[in-house]
Amino acid sequence: MPKRTSGQSKAKPSATKKPTDAIQMLKEDHRTVEKLFEEFLEAEGTNQQQIAQQIFHELEVHSTLEEEIFYPALQPQRDSEARTSSQQGDMLDEGAETVDAMELDETASELEEEENEDDDPEE
Repeated sequence: MPKRTSGQSKAKPSATKKPTDAIQMLKEDHRTVEKLFEEFLEAEGTNQQQIAQQIFHELEVHSTLEEEIFYPALQPQRDSEARTSSQQGDMLDEGAETVDAMELDETASELEEEENEDDDPEE
């Protein structure tokens, strides 16, 4: 991963704060780049070019962090959620097959029985 440098900008690179996790580091990267953009808009000439180079560098480091650390760390959770979703889909498919297999008269009489049970005031 490229090393962060402070350049001649007033904004402090996010790595100097030593965040404890990737999410915090990404948030700090966002704030750093926002500050650099503000400085860029106020700067002129050569200073503006230096700030632009620092912005590009920060964005490159940020992208690397996302692609090599953050997203791979989320992969097990995404895999687990995908498995759970697949299992739920399988259950829905099985339920639909069961309903399809039932005779229409059988289904209607079961619904009528349930409705009568719901209307029973003793329950």
